[in-house]
Amino acid sequence: MKFIVALMLLAGLGIVAVIGGGAVVTHQLRSQWEGTRQARAAELATIVPRYRADQEDLKDHWLFATVDGPDASSVLTARVSVWPGPDLPGTPLGVPADVVEALRTRGADWASSAAPLDLDELELGWLAELPRFGVWDIEAEGSPMNVRPVDWWPNLTGAPSEPDNPVPGFVGLFPVQKARLLQGLARGDLPAAFAETRALARLCASTELYIGALVAAAMVRVEGQFIEALQARGIDAGVPEPTTSALAEQLHRATWAAPAAFQLLPSVEGLEDDVVVARCAGLAEGLAVAAFLRVLLSDQEAASYARLDGLLTSSRCRLKNLRAAWRDRTAEPSPWTLTEVCRNMVSDDHRGVCHASRLWRRLPFARSAVGEFMQSNMAPEWFRFYAASTTSVPPPPPSTP
Repeated sequence: MKFIVALMLLAGLGIVAVIGGGAVVTHQLRSQWEGTRQARAAELATIVPRYRADQEDLKDHWLFATVDGPDASSVLTARVSVWPGPDLPGTPLGVPADVVEALRTRGADWASSAAPLDLDELELGWLAELPRFGVWDIEAEGSPMNVRPVDWWPNLTGAPSEPDNPVPGFVGLFPVQKARLLQGLARGDLPAAFAETRALARLCASTELYIGALVAAAMVRVEGQFIEALQARGIDAGVPEPTTSALAEQLHRATWAAPAAFQLLPSVEGLEDDVVVARCAGLAEGLAVAAFLRVLLSDQEAASYARLDGLLTSSRCRLKNLRAAWRDRTAEPSPWTLTEVCRNMVSDDHRGVCHASRLWRRLPFARSAVGEFMQSNMAPEWFRFYAASTTSVPPPPPSTP
């Protein structure tokens, strides 16, 4: 009997410790959340006018042109590998491995290197089909990338054997773009080369993936490098709206910041109405995070969720899978997903609290605080390239060669 009483006392002390610890951490997390809100409000006051100016400058850029045409999946799905996954057999993109390696080793000098490349025999004729297409719908029926309802947070539906949602192997398209431009110069058909590679970039942006939008912006930078190399040799590119380094920088920072208007943290009133650059990708990015946290924050942030719901409902973006996930208001992140999110946090202290929150989030009074903590630490610094100096071109996304 004494043994049973002792076990009950220990269990009671354990419960008290968990609740007590959860109460302390709840206070700490709420303090951090409030600090994040205040810091964001101060940041927006100085940055948003520049962001809005970029939207106005870029609204008519060719990358966002509306083309009334069919879906390009029939062409691109057969040629572009799915990542993660094995490469497609053969050379479906038309650029053999030795040319890919030669372009890679040239680095930033790829367009100005004196060493010639034998590109005349490359089979890049498939690019000529791209300008007629309107979009690249990776969620189309039968697409190998249309497999789960959310494409941003890994494993939201809890399948540990498949840690990443598949996306196009965008990185393989950069050698294609570079090779076609160099081939166009050698053959004397630069107008066609520019038209085809611009269509490729536009279609990457049309996937409505955030990484697709960043890749498209990086392709614009690649075009700018090529045009500068031509100008250095006294060659007229002969292309409308020639890309400059300043324009490439402007497009990159505006693309990176696209999700800023579509998240739970307070935003400037009406900012979402001004977003043109990567609007669908930004909406998808912001709402994917909000969907991830809804089970923790739906009550406390009811007004924010209603705002995001209205934006998605009225949007002309496809976002088929995200819309399905958004409608499921009971979905909760799996333990595997939470482990990955915690592991990717920068600070050791934050990682520790995040792992502990997997227990504390089961306590009713701590759930919203845990959600606040995760939101304030999960969202990247969307305006990072506005806060930094704008005198140099920011680095390309990590997957860009």
